[in-house]
Amino acid sequence: MLRTVSFGDHLQAGGSRTAESAQKTQRTSEDEGRRNTAHLQVDLEGSLIYHGATSIYRANAYRLTTSNTLGAFSSQSSPKLVSESTFEHVAEHFGISLQDELVSDALLQFFKWQYPHFMFIYREAFLRDHFGERSNCKYWSSALLLSICALGTLMSPDKRHRQASEQFFSAAESILIVSGFTKPSIVTVQGFLCLAFYEIGRGNLSKGWGFSGIAFRMAQDLGFQRDPKHWISHDSSLVTEEDMEIRRRIFWGCYTSDKLISLILGRPVYLFYDDAEVETTERLP
Repeated sequence: MLRTVSFGDHLQAGGSRTAESAQKTQRTSEDEGRRNTAHLQVDLEGSLIYHGATSIYRANAYRLTTSNTLGAFSSQSSPKLVSESTFEHVAEHFGISLQDELVSDALLQFFKWQYPHFMFIYREAFLRDHFGERSNCKYWSSALLLSICALGTLMSPDKRHRQASEQFFSAAESILIVSGFTKPSIVTVQGFLCLAFYEIGRGNLSKGWGFSGIAFRMAQDLGFQRDPKHWISHDSSLVTEEDMEIRRRIFWGCYTSDKLISLILGRPVYLFYDDAEVETTERLP
Protein backbone atom coordinates (compact mmCIF):
# COMPACT_ATOMS: atom_id res chain seq x y z
CA MET A 1 0.00 0.00 0.00
CA LEU A 2 2.79 2.38 0.87
CA ARG A 3 4.31 1.81 -2.53
CA THR A 4 1.21 3.30 -4.13
CA VAL A 5 1.33 6.53 -2.06
CA SER A 6 2.82 9.55 -3.80
CA PHE A 7 4.15 12.53 -1.89
CA GLY A 8 4.82 14.57 -4.98
CA ASP A 9 1.88 16.98 -4.58
CA HIS A 10 2.47 17.44 -0.88
CA LEU A 11 6.17 18.07 -1.27
CA GLN A 12 5.50 20.52 -4.07
CA ALA A 13 3.00 22.42 -1.95
CA GLY A 14 5.46 22.55 0.91
CA GLY A 15 8.16 23.79 -1.41
CA SER A 16 5.77 26.39 -2.79
CA ARG A 17 4.99 27.64 0.70
CA THR A 18 8.69 27.84 1.44
CA ALA A 19 9.26 29.85 -1.74
CA GLU A 20 6.38 32.19 -0.90
CA SER A 21 7.76 32.67 2.59
CA ALA A 22 11.20 33.45 1.20
CA GLN A 23 9.72 35.96 -1.25
CA LYS A 24 7.75 37.62 1.55
CA THR A 25 10.87 37.84 3.68
CA GLN A 26 12.77 39.35 0.75
CA ARG A 27 10.02 41.92 0.16
CA THR A 28 10.02 42.80 3.85
CA SER A 29 13.78 43.26 3.77
CA GLU A 30 13.52 45.42 0.66
CA ASP A 31 10.80 47.55 2.26
CA GLU A 32 12.91 47.94 5.37
CA GLY A 33 15.87 48.91 3.23
CA ARG A 34 13.85 51.59 1.48
CA ARG A 35 12.64 52.93 4.83
CA ASN A 36 16.17 53.07 6.16
CA THR A 37 17.42 55.02 3.15
CA ALA A 38 14.59 57.57 3.20
CA HIS A 39 15.34 60.82 4.95
CA LEU A 40 14.42 64.48 5.33
CA GLN A 41 16.43 67.19 3.68
CA VAL A 42 16.35 70.97 3.80
CA ASP A 43 15.18 72.44 0.48
CA LEU A 44 16.12 75.79 -1.01
CA GLU A 45 13.27 77.52 0.82
CA GLY A 46 14.37 76.16 4.19
CA SER A 47 11.66 73.50 4.59
CA LEU A 48 12.30 69.90 5.62
CA ILE A 49 11.07 67.66 2.80
CA TYR A 50 10.98 63.90 2.32
CA HIS A 51 13.16 61.92 -0.07
CA GLY A 52 12.69 58.20 -0.64
CA ALA A 53 15.24 55.65 -1.77
CA THR A 54 14.81 56.32 -5.51
CA SER A 55 14.84 60.12 -5.34
CA ILE A 56 17.45 61.67 -7.63
CA TYR A 57 17.86 64.44 -5.06
CA ARG A 58 19.07 62.05 -2.41
CA ALA A 59 22.78 62.39 -1.82
CA ASN A 60 24.52 60.48 0.94
CA ALA A 61 27.39 62.89 0.97
CA TYR A 62 25.01 65.82 1.18
CA ARG A 63 23.23 64.28 4.15
CA LEU A 64 26.36 64.55 6.25
CA THR A 65 26.97 68.15 5.32
CA THR A 66 23.39 69.16 6.14
CA SER A 67 22.97 67.36 9.47
CA ASN A 68 23.90 70.47 11.41
CA THR A 69 21.65 72.56 9.21
CA LEU A 70 18.75 70.21 9.91
CA GLY A 71 19.14 70.58 13.63
CA ALA A 72 19.47 74.33 13.44
CA PHE A 73 16.42 74.63 11.23
CA SER A 74 14.22 72.23 13.11
CA SER A 75 14.79 73.78 16.47
CA GLN A 76 13.00 76.84 15.18
CA SER A 77 9.30 77.17 14.45
CA SER A 78 7.71 76.06 11.20
CA PRO A 79 8.34 78.31 8.17
CA LYS A 80 5.90 81.19 8.33
CA LEU A 81 3.99 82.06 5.17
CA VAL A 82 3.89 85.77 5.82
CA SER A 83 5.08 88.10 8.55
CA GLU A 84 2.64 89.38 11.14
CA SER A 85 2.63 92.85 9.57
CA THR A 86 1.87 91.36 6.15
CA PHE A 87 -0.92 89.30 7.65
CA GLU A 88 -2.45 92.39 9.20
CA HIS A 89 -2.32 94.06 5.80
CA VAL A 90 -3.97 91.12 4.04
CA ALA A 91 -6.63 90.81 6.76
CA GLU A 92 -7.43 94.52 6.62
CA HIS A 93 -7.68 94.32 2.83
CA PHE A 94 -10.55 91.86 3.30
CA GLY A 95 -12.09 93.85 6.14
CA ILE A 96 -10.92 91.56 8.96
CA SER A 97 -9.60 92.67 12.34
CA LEU A 98 -7.95 90.22 14.71
CA GLN A 99 -9.33 92.14 17.67
CA ASP A 100 -12.87 91.83 16.38
CA GLU A 101 -15.24 89.59 18.35
CA LEU A 102 -16.01 87.95 15.02
CA VAL A 103 -12.73 86.00 15.19
CA SER A 104 -13.44 84.77 18.72
CA ASP A 105 -16.97 83.75 17.77
CA ALA A 106 -15.72 81.94 14.67
CA LEU A 107 -13.23 79.91 16.73
CA LEU A 108 -15.93 79.12 19.29
CA GLN A 109 -18.33 77.88 16.62
CA PHE A 110 -15.67 75.81 14.84
CA PHE A 111 -14.45 73.97 17.92
CA LYS A 112 -18.00 73.49 19.19
CA TRP A 113 -19.61 72.08 16.04
CA GLN A 114 -17.02 71.17 13.41
CA TYR A 115 -13.87 70.13 15.26
CA PRO A 116 -14.85 66.43 15.61
CA HIS A 117 -14.75 66.18 11.81
CA PHE A 118 -11.40 67.99 11.49
CA MET A 119 -9.14 65.81 13.59
CA PHE A 120 -6.10 66.78 11.54
CA ILE A 121 -6.04 69.85 13.80
CA TYR A 122 -5.12 69.50 17.47
CA ARG A 123 -7.21 72.08 19.32
CA GLU A 124 -5.06 72.50 22.42
CA ALA A 125 -1.84 73.11 20.46
CA PHE A 126 -3.52 75.54 18.08
CA LEU A 127 -5.16 77.59 20.83
CA ARG A 128 -2.00 77.57 22.93
CA ASP A 129 -0.08 79.12 20.04
CA HIS A 130 -2.97 81.42 19.12
CA PHE A 131 -3.08 83.00 22.57
CA GLY A 132 0.67 82.70 23.12
CA GLU A 133 3.81 83.96 21.37
CA ARG A 134 2.89 83.60 17.71
CA SER A 135 6.31 84.55 16.43
CA ASN A 136 7.76 81.27 17.67
CA CYS A 137 5.03 78.64 17.24
CA LYS A 138 4.61 75.40 15.32
CA TYR A 139 0.86 74.84 15.22
CA TRP A 140 -0.57 78.26 14.34
CA SER A 141 -0.40 80.46 11.26
CA SER A 142 -2.39 83.38 9.93
CA ALA A 143 -3.66 81.31 6.99
CA LEU A 144 -4.77 78.46 9.25
CA LEU A 145 -6.57 80.89 11.56
CA LEU A 146 -8.40 82.44 8.63
CA SER A 147 -9.29 79.01 7.21
CA ILE A 148 -10.75 77.91 10.54
CA CYS A 149 -12.68 81.17 10.86
CA ALA A 150 -14.12 80.72 7.36
CA LEU A 151 -15.60 77.40 8.47
CA GLY A 152 -16.60 78.54 11.94
CA THR A 153 -18.58 81.56 10.82
CA LEU A 154 -20.81 79.28 8.73
CA MET A 155 -22.17 77.86 12.00
CA SER A 156 -22.84 81.20 13.66
CA PRO A 157 -26.46 82.05 14.54
CA ASP A 158 -25.63 85.66 13.66
CA LYS A 159 -26.38 86.33 9.98
CA ARG A 160 -23.73 89.05 9.80
CA HIS A 161 -21.09 86.60 10.96
CA ARG A 162 -22.15 84.02 8.39
CA GLN A 163 -21.85 86.60 5.65
CA ALA A 164 -18.24 87.28 6.70
CA SER A 165 -17.28 83.69 5.91
CA GLU A 166 -16.37 84.57 2.32
CA GLN A 167 -13.99 87.29 3.54
CA PHE A 168 -12.10 84.85 5.76
CA PHE A 169 -11.92 82.31 2.98
CA SER A 170 -10.62 84.79 0.41
CA ALA A 171 -7.93 86.06 2.79
CA ALA A 172 -6.79 82.52 3.66
CA GLU A 173 -6.76 81.47 0.02
CA SER A 174 -4.70 84.51 -0.97
CA ILE A 175 -1.99 83.73 1.58
CA LEU A 176 -1.86 79.99 0.88
CA ILE A 177 -1.80 80.32 -2.90
CA VAL A 178 0.91 82.98 -2.87
CA SER A 179 3.23 81.52 -0.22
CA GLY A 180 2.01 78.06 0.75
CA PHE A 181 3.47 76.09 -2.13
CA THR A 182 7.03 77.26 -1.57
CA LYS A 183 7.00 76.77 2.20
CA PRO A 184 5.33 73.45 3.05
CA SER A 185 4.58 72.99 6.74
CA ILE A 186 2.14 71.39 9.14
CA VAL A 187 -0.09 74.45 9.24
CA THR A 188 -0.08 74.77 5.45
CA VAL A 189 -1.36 71.21 5.08
CA GLN A 190 -4.07 71.93 7.62
CA GLY A 191 -4.99 75.20 5.92
CA PHE A 192 -5.40 73.70 2.46
CA LEU A 193 -7.52 70.85 3.84
CA CYS A 194 -9.80 73.33 5.63
CA LEU A 195 -10.23 75.22 2.37
CA ALA A 196 -11.02 71.94 0.61
CA PHE A 197 -13.92 71.19 2.95
CA TYR A 198 -15.12 74.78 2.67
CA GLU A 199 -15.25 74.66 -1.12
CA ILE A 200 -16.90 71.23 -1.23
CA GLY A 201 -19.45 72.45 1.29
CA ARG A 202 -20.54 75.29 -0.97
CA GLY A 203 -20.63 73.20 -4.13
CA ASN A 204 -17.27 74.03 -5.71
CA LEU A 205 -16.40 70.35 -5.98
CA SER A 206 -13.50 70.52 -8.45
CA LYS A 207 -11.76 73.27 -6.49
CA GLY A 208 -12.30 71.46 -3.21
CA TRP A 209 -10.98 68.23 -4.71
CA GLY A 210 -7.92 70.10 -5.93
CA PHE A 211 -7.24 71.69 -2.54
CA SER A 212 -7.47 68.32 -0.80
CA GLY A 213 -5.01 66.84 -3.28
CA ILE A 214 -2.58 69.66 -2.54
CA ALA A 215 -2.87 68.98 1.18
CA PHE A 216 -2.29 65.23 0.82
CA ARG A 217 0.68 65.63 -1.50
CA MET A 218 2.22 68.25 0.76
CA ALA A 219 1.79 65.92 3.74
CA GLN A 220 3.75 63.26 1.87
CA ASP A 221 6.30 65.87 0.83
CA LEU A 222 6.88 66.45 4.56
CA GLY A 223 7.17 62.73 5.27
CA PHE A 224 3.96 62.39 7.30
CA GLN A 225 3.41 58.89 5.88
CA ARG A 226 6.24 57.67 8.11
CA ASP A 227 5.94 57.53 11.86
CA PRO A 228 7.57 60.59 13.48
CA LYS A 229 9.80 58.39 15.63
CA HIS A 230 11.84 57.78 12.47
CA TRP A 231 12.52 61.51 12.16
CA ILE A 232 13.73 62.29 15.68
CA SER A 233 17.36 62.28 14.55
CA HIS A 234 16.50 64.56 11.61
CA ASP A 235 13.91 66.92 13.06
CA SER A 236 14.62 68.28 16.52
CA SER A 237 11.21 69.96 16.61
CA LEU A 238 9.90 66.54 17.68
CA VAL A 239 11.02 67.14 21.23
CA THR A 240 8.01 65.86 23.18
CA GLU A 241 5.54 62.98 23.05
CA GLU A 242 2.88 65.56 22.28
CA ASP A 243 4.75 66.66 19.15
CA MET A 244 4.87 63.07 17.93
CA GLU A 245 1.21 62.40 18.68
CA ILE A 246 0.16 65.61 16.94
CA ARG A 247 2.12 64.54 13.85
CA ARG A 248 0.42 61.14 13.92
CA ARG A 249 -2.97 62.75 14.36
CA ILE A 250 -2.39 64.97 11.33
CA PHE A 251 -1.61 61.98 9.13
CA TRP A 252 -4.58 59.89 10.27
CA GLY A 253 -6.78 62.98 10.05
CA CYS A 254 -5.68 63.41 6.44
CA TYR A 255 -6.24 59.70 5.86
CA THR A 256 -9.85 59.76 7.09
CA SER A 257 -10.51 63.04 5.27
CA ASP A 258 -9.27 61.44 2.05
CA LYS A 259 -11.71 58.56 2.51
CA LEU A 260 -14.61 60.90 3.35
CA ILE A 261 -14.02 63.22 0.39
CA SER A 262 -13.57 60.29 -2.00
CA LEU A 263 -16.78 58.70 -0.70
CA ILE A 264 -18.76 61.94 -1.05
CA LEU A 265 -17.54 62.56 -4.59
CA GLY A 266 -17.33 58.90 -5.68
CA ARG A 267 -13.69 59.17 -6.65
CA PRO A 268 -10.51 57.13 -6.01
CA VAL A 269 -8.69 57.60 -2.73
CA TYR A 270 -5.20 59.06 -2.62
CA LEU A 271 -3.77 57.77 0.67
CA PHE A 272 -3.58 53.99 1.06
CA TYR A 273 -3.41 52.15 4.35
CA ASP A 274 -0.63 49.82 3.18
CA ASP A 275 1.57 52.81 2.32
CA ALA A 276 1.37 54.23 5.84
CA GLU A 277 4.01 53.52 8.46
CA VAL A 278 2.38 55.62 11.17
CA GLU A 279 1.37 54.22 14.53
CA THR A 280 -2.15 54.71 15.80
CA THR A 281 -2.69 57.78 17.93
CA GLU A 282 -2.91 57.84 21.69
CA ARG A 283 -5.32 59.94 23.69
CA LEU A 284 -3.72 63.30 24.45
CA PRO A 285 -4.44 65.03 27.78
